[in-house]
Amino acid sequence: MRSPAGFDPQKLLAFQVHYMRELPIDKRVELLLPYLIQANLISLPVGARERTLVQQIVAAAGDRIKLAGDILEYDYFFVDNDKLGYDERALKRWLGKKHQRQILMEIRAVLTGLSAWEKPRIQDALEAYIKERGIKGMELSQALRVAVTGRDYGFGIYEVLTILGREDVLARIDRVLAQKRPKD
Repeated sequence: MRSPAGFDPQKLLAFQVHYMRELPIDKRVELLLPYLIQANLISLPVGARERTLVQQIVAAAGDRIKLAGDILEYDYFFVDNDKLGYDERALKRWLGKKHQRQILMEIRAVLTGLSAWEKPRIQDALEAYIKERGIKGMELSQALRVAVTGRDYGFGIYEVLTILGREDVLARIDRVLAQKRPKD
């Protein structure tokens, strides 16, 4: 006698991941928008600016968006700068020491001096800073990531900075620098 079919959630997820990867970006955006609307991160009617933002996030996140709801992991792109929440553990780890905050102040100055806000210029400027200062790239990228996203994980920092834009990046750096240092 044959046994009845079983439900395999891993296999179902594998099908979903494959399906999501095969969709063109504009179709993926259409699948993600209802989740952003439901979470009150964007509102109806969805404008061209919001669609472009979601497209940029989908392109940068790549295979990280496996299910439509995964877009909510990137809520920091949609919240006002003064409402961005911070992971206290990440804040303490990457911006809890005086020298780390000094690096962030210097990074802010480097970013302010850029003539154009585009990924290659941002990347070149920050890599030159890393080389000049002799610091680890991770130290810079994680401090910057926590300052502008509130967490210490996500896709490439240069893409994050480019998508957020100069005004929001600088405002978020200023906000985190204005906060008291987390206690060690």
